[in-house]
Amino acid sequence: MACLYKRRKKFWISYYCGGKQIQKSLKTSDARVALAKKKRIEYELSLGDLHMSSELRLTTLLEMFCRHLEATCASFKNDINRLRLILDLVCESDYKKHPIDSPGNR
Repeated sequence: MACLYKRRKKFWISYYCGGKQIQKSLKTSDARVALAKKKRIEYELSLGDLHMSSELRLTTLLEMFCRHLEATCASFKNDINRLRLILDLVCESDYKKHPIDSPGNR
């Protein structure tokens, strides 16, 4: 299912997930640690728990999340303000609805 190989001093792993080949560093030069990580990855692959990263852009994801909040939460404005504090980003739709609070006007 997965194969280990060594590049310079570090071990790497190669496996297929969702029909795509994944090659990544295991960030170790110890063979026992590399084998343990390989077994864990193979176990997660067999369970279907290992997922490929999403190709969604962060702005698209935030836009979708803001639409969800607006549709389901009465405290939409408070939640958006919390997002601003945490991420220092705001969805495009939020800029259109609240242009006074956009980062260019801060």
